This record gives sequence, structure tokens and C-alpha cells, in this order.
Amino acid sequence: MNRLAPSALLALSLLLTTVAGAQLSDDPSIIPTGRTQFEIDFTHTHDRDAGVRTDSFNAAALLLTHDLNSRTDLGLGYGGYTHTYNTSRTWGDLTLRAKYSLRGHDNSAPSPGDTAFALLPYVTLPLKSGGGSDLVLGGLILPLALTLPAEWSLVLMTEFDAVADTTDRHRKLQWIESVVLSRPFTEKSSAYFEFYSVLPFERGTDWQAQVNLGFYYAFTADLCLDLGCNFGLTRAAPDLQTFVGLTYLY
Repeated sequence: MNRLAPSALLALSLLLTTVAGAQLSDDPSIIPTGRTQFEIDFTHTHDRDAGVRTDSFNAAALLLTHDLNSRTDLGLGYGGYTHTYNTSRTWGDLTLRAKYSLRGHDNSAPSPGDTAFALLPYVTLPLKSGGGSDLVLGGLILPLALTLPAEWSLVLMTEFDAVADTTDRHRKLQWIESVVLSRPFTEKSSAYFEFYSVLPFERGTDWQAQVNLGFYYAFTADLCLDLGCNFGLTRAAPDLQTFVGLTYLY
């Protein structure tokens, strides 16, 4: 059996660590200095509420992230195209984001007990390209990662968002908490378990909770596939989401 060189293993480890396209939570890791990461995702959502079935498909959600230095990433995201069957077709908005690492930004292989923490502010700009809100929205994401024994890793994320309310005319506060437990299983693959909670501060809206399972496979040290399923735990959350995505580190 051919084994990868240590430098290639480190590159694969960093790619699998920094990919966050599949999971709903963000990771505090910074991509390697001077490089650019490209992510594209496709998601199908199925939900049934009060006997009404809703299916939607989101195509080509994009995130382009460039590393400025060992502590700072800048990102540009696009929401892609969403087709809700027999209902609507919409195009997403633009999101500008920055990630500043306060701890764990040396791009080395982590050891048990190591931690990483980052600040990730973002702002979403409406494109007015069919549906959605005309409001400028934003928030702050606070991801904390802990390296555990036996190659396990834990990410705890807190997020505060200003999002559009149900009328799309006013902003409301939304609080997100999540936990991600992940582990590599081979030199090229890893998997994760995620609990994701959304608490909207608007009268008449309910708590959303999901359990998510995902898998990563690195074809090379720069190209990674992610796929999995998200399962709704509360009535307000989608019943089932399936997704597939690609991440390329240039």
C-alpha cells in the first residue's frame, strides 16, 4: 500500500479541518497562508407541516475564501439558485465575511488539548433578484475548536444574527448554538456528527433543532467532496436535508 508523504498528510489534514461547507457550523481554522478556497454546494430540502409537503432544491451556493495572513481570511459568498417546487424560484444574496483567528492559527497539525478560537463577522447584501428581503443583514459567529484524544475534534459555535422577520420588512435577532464532533477514519476521509439549534426572537416563530451527519473525502491534498443528511428534531426545522459539495484549495 502506498503511503502519502508527511507534507501531503498535513495538507489533507488542513483541508479536512478547514472545510465547513457541509456542516452548518463554522470552524475557527484559517486556510493556509496566501491560498484561496472555493466551495460549491447543492442541497435538497424536504418538509411536511400540517399535511402540506414542501420540497426545494438549492444549486450552486458558493463561498470564495482568501487568506490574507496567518490570522485573517476574507470571504465572499453567494446564496445560489433555489427552486421551491410548484411555488417559487429565487436567487440568493451576497455575503461578505471576515475570519480573525485569536488562537490556533499556526497551520500545524493539532495535538490533543489544543484549542482554536476565531471571530467571524459577516454582512449580507440583498441583490433583489427575485424574492427574499431587501434588508441589509449581518451577524457575528464565534467558533471554538478543541482537539481531543484518538484524533477526535470538537467544535462549539455561538452565533448572533440580525435576520429578516416573517414579513421581510424588519430585522429580528436570532441566536444559534451548535456542537460538532468529528474524526478522520483514513488518510483521505473523515466524518462528523452535528447538533444545530436556532432560536428566533420573534413572536409566533419556534425553536429549530437538527441533527446532522456528514462525510468528507479528499481526492487530493487540494480537492475534497462532502455529502450527508440533516434531520429535523423540531416541527419548525426541515424534516430532511440532503447535500453534496466540493471544496478546492487553490
